[in-house]
Amino acid sequence: MLSSDDPFASILEDAVEYNYPPLKTRPDVPQAIQNPITFYDRHLDSNLILKHIKAATSLSQDLSAKWDGMLGAFTAAGHHFYRHEYLFPQNDPATMDDSQHVGEQYYACVARACIRYASKLCIHPQEVSWACLFGFSTFNVGYDDEENLFLTEGRLFPFYKSLSSNPFIPQSLVESFDKATFDMMEDFPRTFPWLAVWSFFALTKSGETLVTRMKATSQFKWEGAHTTGYPTTTPLCPPLDAPKAVLPNETMPKYQRSKRVVAKGPNTKRDFSATSTTSHVVIAPIHDKSSALKPKVVQVKVPGRRGVTRRKYRPNGNDYIQRTWASAVKYDATFMIFNCGTYERIGIRHRASQTLYLSNAIDTVHCKNPKYRKIHMGLHVAILQDALERYKAKKSTGGSPTTPGTPTRKRSTENLESPPSSPSKRRKVSPQTFPRVYNEGGVYKADETAKEISSRELAIIRLDYEHYRSPVPSSFIRQGSSCVPGLFDDSFKEPDRKAVYSSSHFMTITLQAPIGTGAVGVIHRAVIEVETDSGEKLHHRCLVKLGFSEAQQTSMRNEYNMYAHLAKVKTVEGVVRVHGLFQDIETGTMALVMDHGGKSLRTRELEKDSKFKKDEVYVPQVEVDAFLRALEGIHRGGILHRDIRLDNLLVNEDNEVSVIDFDRAGLCAYAEVFAHELDELRGIVNCIEENEGRGKEDNDGEEAQEEGTESTEDDETDETDDSLSPQLTP
Repeated sequence: MLSSDDPFASILEDAVEYNYPPLKTRPDVPQAIQNPITFYDRHLDSNLILKHIKAATSLSQDLSAKWDGMLGAFTAAGHHFYRHEYLFPQNDPATMDDSQHVGEQYYACVARACIRYASKLCIHPQEVSWACLFGFSTFNVGYDDEENLFLTEGRLFPFYKSLSSNPFIPQSLVESFDKATFDMMEDFPRTFPWLAVWSFFALTKSGETLVTRMKATSQFKWEGAHTTGYPTTTPLCPPLDAPKAVLPNETMPKYQRSKRVVAKGPNTKRDFSATSTTSHVVIAPIHDKSSALKPKVVQVKVPGRRGVTRRKYRPNGNDYIQRTWASAVKYDATFMIFNCGTYERIGIRHRASQTLYLSNAIDTVHCKNPKYRKIHMGLHVAILQDALERYKAKKSTGGSPTTPGTPTRKRSTENLESPPSSPSKRRKVSPQTFPRVYNEGGVYKADETAKEISSRELAIIRLDYEHYRSPVPSSFIRQGSSCVPGLFDDSFKEPDRKAVYSSSHFMTITLQAPIGTGAVGVIHRAVIEVETDSGEKLHHRCLVKLGFSEAQQTSMRNEYNMYAHLAKVKTVEGVVRVHGLFQDIETGTMALVMDHGGKSLRTRELEKDSKFKKDEVYVPQVEVDAFLRALEGIHRGGILHRDIRLDNLLVNEDNEVSVIDFDRAGLCAYAEVFAHELDELRGIVNCIEENEGRGKEDNDGEEAQEEGTESTEDDETDETDDSLSPQLTP
């Protein structure tokens, strides 16, 4: 602590020596508690998942010692704390009941002060003010709009705005930084978007039980998919730990850099670091006849319906540990905290050994030597020191200090499906969008790949981007027929599930990084691989929409039903090809598989003008006519779209238009309603030629008016004589 004659000594003592006042445990939250493990958590790379939990019994004392050491170094260097702009921490928390309130009160009573002290001690000890370079926020966890009352996630993060333009950071502080410090703090948000992860639980009996019963285990059972028999992929190398331990070795082993393991095989030149954004899997040509020379029959066994159950979920500590660990992996954070208001555990992620070092349960009300806020003073210092060490290590190795969750330089999404190749050996791949091919009689012609896709009852879905590289893929059973014209089966029924599927009876869908979200869920680019009976492999680029919550899946089913209805009435123009609706056997996640319709009109305008914010555009007359024909065809099929806007109007590489997103659509029989929707479209998509014509006429009119005015002035005519006023072009 500070010397007794320091005027700030009593203020610091009040800040450090603090526990929560007595807190009352509330009844259980008034909503069903959902399993926190997401579909994505199940598909983390095998070298990034949690494998061990070890007890760190002295962690509270070590963090207290960390604070004492940093404070001693601060004063020994001649630095001082000042009362100028000091924000006194709140000592009396407001009501704590649900998880959101627990998180808010933690920030008000603990984190707000700790962040500022840690920022000052670690980065700018010379600064007089209490400016801070970091923030803390909490947010709801879940897919629905409904707030999750039992679980709230929190994060410590560097401010995202540039130091020079951030209103929360005084320019005097920025100007005091040397170039190395300035560049580092500018780069920090891109390198470490999250510095630590908090899981706040409701102050209930269930929340307390969850935190207090977390325990060490030599073999952590990571909950993943349970499909068997599918070929495995080469895992990533784990990211770097801090080369210099920020806590004593008695707490956890000395941090060591993860060894880079070079993968053997045809792709040994590829980078398998955790920052790699693409897999080693080679995507074959559209018609890879070489694969037919040595056909290899793959048989997969699908799991039972484990995730689809009506039984009430009972909170399990390991499920929440997995969820929090997955968040830490996503943003490359080291520290994770589990807090229910009255009790807390602090965990440290050791990347190289895939181990979580977990503290004893900390009683936030009664803990002594150290007190609760002192533990967190040391914790926040340790968090910043760890991030600084890892940043310097990445810089010193010459690599880009980028986390798996925030790649900076990568190949465009158009090229993610195949590895780089020399010009002489360039492989043919399917286009991003597919022109609609017709027979001579004007009947739509389905291609061979679409036919093969339509015959597959099982979709094996795997993830391959950033930190996701599925150790085991998920098994999705077909729920709806292909809607590709000529392949739609109006009498489709969900197929009887088999125990084993051969490679000629399932297809593999590899998901790449998401490209957007919507009412039906998350949208991914993807590549479908199907193997024919002869062993030939066909590949097809597509989009996959994943729906998780009940609301998302309801919207997705409605969207699929609209596409199915259009397929039934043989409406083709302006409708993207949909290859079917599927559902994960274990989690119930739904997948809508469809072709990519091209760029939206909004995206196209934003590429021209990044500040574009209008809800209407000017396009060539041929596109106006095509969109009108498409919507008229949809109306003739008896469907009202109900969501006509720029984002849902697409144009592909072959200048074919599509209307997408039928999640709000429905059947309708009223001509006046259809007419109104066509008018909406005309108000959104305007003819560029007509606009140019109107502009020319307006300019001619302005010139005529100017000329007429000049002539009347020269002739000194009476302005009240209408017969002599200039005749303007209407």
